Amino acid sequence: MRGTTAIVHGERAHHPVVYVSWHDAVAYCDWLTTRLREWSRTPEPLARLIRTKDWRIILPSEAEWEKAARGTDGRVYPWGNEPDPDLGNYDATGINTTSTVGCFPRGASSDGVEELSGLSDGMTRRVGHPKACEADRLLERSLFLANLARGAVPPGRAGVSSPARR
Repeated sequence: MRGTTAIVHGERAHHPVVYVSWHDAVAYCDWLTTRLREWSRTPEPLARLIRTKDWRIILPSEAEWEKAARGTDGRVYPWGNEPDPDLGNYDATGINTTSTVGCFPRGASSDGVEELSGLSDGMTRRVGHPKACEADRLLERSLFLANLARGAVPPGRAGVSSPARR
């Protein structure tokens, strides 16, 4: 893969992958799609869908990421509206680096998704990718405006966010 070397081994094997480009993340999705199609132990119904319906592993759209992280009630953080160093890894935890995936299970979103708030960025499929469609952009914009109207946009997010990075 192109870009800088990802940290994915040794004592950081269970940490979020960092130092990868957007193109690297898309290439990984393509690699994983191929691997899951070939692997005899891919679980159902994923195995059937990925082999016979041409499903692919892709990065989420911005709107999908927001829904998974903030639910439908427009919360600022996955767990609610107040920062809490016991629920996610950020400056106040004092860890000052990524943490092992699963360290903050109580910080899960209302949909039960973990690790959506912290020191590493998430990526979406938006920038320069042919799968980023106009419907995604319209849904993202309407979600952002609805949250802005409720005052649920976190500090620093009132402008346009950096596309493809969360």
